[in-house]
Amino acid sequence: MTKTIAQRGPAIRLRTLSLAALGTAVVVTGAAVVPELFSDDDALPSDVGVDTPLSYTITYLVKAGNAVTTDVLTVQRPFASHLTTHAGDSANGRVLSQRASELGVLATSSGGAWGRLVVPPAVATADLRPDAALDAAVGAGIVKDLGASSVGGRACRRYATATSIAAGTLEVPKREERAEVCIDAVGIVLEERWVIDGEEVRTKRATALSFDRGARLRVPDGSLLPGSGDLRQLADNAASPFSNTVTVGAVPEGFEHVGRYAVVPPDLSVDRNANSSAAAKLATITDVWVRGADTLIVDQGATTGGDPFARTEIAAPVNLEMAGLGDAVLVLDLRASEIRIRLDDGGFVRVAATLPPEDLMAVARSLTLAKRGQ
Repeated sequence: MTKTIAQRGPAIRLRTLSLAALGTAVVVTGAAVVPELFSDDDALPSDVGVDTPLSYTITYLVKAGNAVTTDVLTVQRPFASHLTTHAGDSANGRVLSQRASELGVLATSSGGAWGRLVVPPAVATADLRPDAALDAAVGAGIVKDLGASSVGGRACRRYATATSIAAGTLEVPKREERAEVCIDAVGIVLEERWVIDGEEVRTKRATALSFDRGARLRVPDGSLLPGSGDLRQLADNAASPFSNTVTVGAVPEGFEHVGRYAVVPPDLSVDRNANSSAAAKLATITDVWVRGADTLIVDQGATTGGDPFARTEIAAPVNLEMAGLGDAVLVLDLRASEIRIRLDDGGFVRVAATLPPEDLMAVARSLTLAKRGQ
């Protein structure tokens, strides 16, 4: 099981992760000045523990401008979750929207019928795993450790980030924008305050938290939405259709192989034209492993155009010391960090996991590459 913030001790410092190596100056502004909007009574369990939870339900009170809503998020790691947003300051308020996920499926509702998308395997929607990447992010100067604190009677540690961490994405610190979050020892985000140009954009604070697993979460039935992707399970030994085949040599102890999948991600662009020869298409062969709350995902793929990787300013070069593998970078993320590899033939490999960077690197360095026919 992944070590927690409480267990790991001093921050990991990786030479290749320093922002100086990225050619970017670190700018950390003073503490955000945000009025206290929520009471700090003992609403949350005070026993934090040390184990990364397999499941949890958390309720947040959210204020954005003059709007107040309540989010109720239930997560069954690593893939299943259900997020409901209610109007007002209570979970009894009118349902405004819902979002649910399981392996390969994401569904949404705006208070009415559900729509479904087939999506690549990924961590449960709205779940975060900062316990795996925070130490490295602090060591790299991307996140600033502000010290011990508490929310609702539950101990946590405050951190300053460049922007909201709701999507898990980390960015280079900047002067005009800042978020301050409080994360407990097992990686649960208890509070986030997001400020741009001195003005509060959103404040989110936990008002209830439990760790009972409850019934198994399932994505509700619904119509397939336009632009949905495709995911089909293959035999574990199914051959790759690409000119280069990548094999994983070693995975961390305790991981079990869930399956190998042929994946086409959804196309959610406004201007979709399936008949256009200029439309970029991407496909992967994806292997998925699970160990308790953790997941390891390895994609090998190709694209007919465009960059297969989302743009980021915090990619740090890493040396995999392997012939045939092109440029590789490590991207820290509070959902699942990634090692992104560009192959010499124009293909790519992505190794993503809810693991600390050194464990992710060990998997990437175990990769072997073979050309078709060899």
